[in-house]
Amino acid sequence: MTGATRAADRAVYGRLSFFYASYFLLAGLMLPYWPVWLNARGLSVTDVGLVLSASYWLKTVVQPLIARRADQAGENRRIMVILAALAVLAMASLTVGESLWLVALMALVVASFQHAILPLGESAVLATTAARGLDYGRIRLWGSVTFIIASVAGGLWLERFAPASLIWLFLIAMGAVILGCLWMVPARRTPAEIYWREMAGLIAERRFLVFLAAVGLTQASHAVMLSYGALY
Repeated sequence: MTGATRAADRAVYGRLSFFYASYFLLAGLMLPYWPVWLNARGLSVTDVGLVLSASYWLKTVVQPLIARRADQAGENRRIMVILAALAVLAMASLTVGESLWLVALMALVVASFQHAILPLGESAVLATTAARGLDYGRIRLWGSVTFIIASVAGGLWLERFAPASLIWLFLIAMGAVILGCLWMVPARRTPAEIYWREMAGLIAERRFLVFLAAVGLTQASHAVMLSYGALY
């Protein structure tokens, strides 16, 4: 490996690592403290649970549609930047909205855009690491590091400031996500076709259904903690 190749690989490591660091900075704030902010804006504990659960149901519809569009385009980064920008705009609207229904609705919009970014980013990162022979673990670990830092920082913030002020931390972190998406290494590929028959066969496969059930139960096992842990 030449010096130029090593330098190029280091640059790619840095750019991909920054994407994970920026995204999980946001996740480290929003996973524990988004329910706290919603509650501070006037949503009851029950309403918070309904908004959070609705956002996950919405993901099952929105994310496949966005992923299909990305497959057809053959390039994820542009779509990721658009999603991040739309999430910032939706989140900014929460700073001025007074109606609880509007807050709940825009919270769903934020979740739809924000949650769709990571799968597209993962796909691009995996394609890049496979093509260049890079170590995925060295890149992904920065997401874990910033998640921990953000979660601790959010708790320290709440010790000094009102929960309603959390929205400004969310906006700053979402701004970092836009930068992370812009700085991503483009992973262009041939636009993918959708093989509906193969997909139907996969869904009918018993082992795949067991896998889905296991993943779903794993997610459900900590849903209550993530939704209400910081509230109580």
